[in-house]
Amino acid sequence: MYAGPLWAILAKLFPIKVRFTALSISYSLAVTISSVSPAFFVIFAALTSITTPVFAKDRTNARLA
Repeated sequence: MYAGPLWAILAKLFPIKVRFTALSISYSLAVTISSVSPAFFVIFAALTSITTPVFAKDRTNARLA
């Protein structure tokens, strides 16, 4: 339902001479980012999992209270 007015609004954002180019580039970037975003999520999770033990303090023999 919301997709119909969206394209009309996006068409009004750009001048007539560059309208199709601007819309196609922005659409291609959005599709690329949305298809690659799961990979970025996995990379971020892996980096977090690797760096967390490096900064964690070892409290093996620490007193509890």
